[in-house]
Amino acid sequence: MNITKTTTQQKVCIVGVGYIGLPTALLASKADFHVEAYDTDIEKITRLKNGLTNIRETDLVDLLTDEHKKITFTTTPQISADFYIIAVPTPFLETKYADVSFVWDAIEAILPKLTEGACIILESTIPVFFTETIARTIEQKTSFIIGKTIFVAHCPERVLPGNTLYELINNNRILGGVTPACAQKALEFYANFVSGKLQKTSAKNAELVKLIENSSRDVQIALANQVDQICTAAGTDSREVIALANEHPRVKILEPGCGVGGHCIAVDPHFLISAFPNATQIFATARKINDERPDLVLSRIKETLRKIRLMSPSGKISIGIWGLAFKPNVDDTRQSPALEIAQKLLLSEQNIYFHAVEPNVHPHTIQQLGFTAETNLDRSLEISDGIIVLVKHNEFKEITYSILKEKVLFDACGLLFEATAGLQEKSTKDSLPAHLNAQRKSQENF
Repeated sequence: MNITKTTTQQKVCIVGVGYIGLPTALLASKADFHVEAYDTDIEKITRLKNGLTNIRETDLVDLLTDEHKKITFTTTPQISADFYIIAVPTPFLETKYADVSFVWDAIEAILPKLTEGACIILESTIPVFFTETIARTIEQKTSFIIGKTIFVAHCPERVLPGNTLYELINNNRILGGVTPACAQKALEFYANFVSGKLQKTSAKNAELVKLIENSSRDVQIALANQVDQICTAAGTDSREVIALANEHPRVKILEPGCGVGGHCIAVDPHFLISAFPNATQIFATARKINDERPDLVLSRIKETLRKIRLMSPSGKISIGIWGLAFKPNVDDTRQSPALEIAQKLLLSEQNIYFHAVEPNVHPHTIQQLGFTAETNLDRSLEISDGIIVLVKHNEFKEITYSILKEKVLFDACGLLFEATAGLQEKSTKDSLPAHLNAQRKSQENF
């Protein structure tokens, strides 16, 4: 991990020590900043003081082990910092408007500590124009002048959960300043550990870019889920259709799944839809398709279970549910469509004994979510009459196709198709003449 250290030790206060705040604090500490990590969650701060976190990313845990003693973890801001990084949640309300109360709380907490020359950087996902609102409020409540004696910027993250540290270092970063001087000041912080391109722009542009990036992904996923509905109605396999369509050099349709979850893609489009209702019809339609997807998948699963019960009218059926996280290979269950489906199954299917297999989430947490936790895949296969696969974790791909085919009742994420495709690919290669097979293998190295 190559990190450029500051020449003189500066102070940074990280406000909100979660999936983004914690790794940012660790990277800043590694770059030789004096780091204060502030969060109102007392239990979280206590764990972090002891070098412990619930985030299950190996590189991050290793870096926490190395750096936690150098960081001041606190439930009360104590220092006057050179940089304040706001990384608190901005959940979406049932009214379809963003809840920015945590951001306002963060600003109120640091206001008494602000000194001339400090830079406040909002990493939280926020509505358009909100950074400027924050800046104007700071000017009204203090004697500072934005862009001259104090600086405010929006610098959204672009990380893939499960690979957070690498992406925080290597991804390009947008630095959206309320003024050009604010963007330049933000650059002085990120240049210490970001090796990707640092691109300065306005705060408004940065807000829009973040929201549009995730809305774009939402639209792409909605297209895949819509194709799946078409193919199901036509009585064909959507994954085969998509795989063949993707042979076109300018087509790249994503895989259908059981919905959209997490704290970004399922939420961010609403920030734009609520602000620009007449210009976001495609985003609103995509949201509707993806919001309805878990119930559509649930109805298909229930139909499959109904057929199973007809074949086994007496006795209790045992079913394994594989995957509860919102996407493959992460520990995050926030807004997870898989978890939503699994919990609805648990409540509605009384004659079925369910257990959950989620290799990325601690068994105690799985039990708190209402499930019997099974940590051994072989054991799950042994005790189950069938398996419902909701998330395609890497661990599930290690099971041989013949066993999966025998046990999987419902595959919401294409695990069986991928295993079949792998067998077909191997068969195709093996059937080629030796000289062509060797040529094909050499081309795969590029």
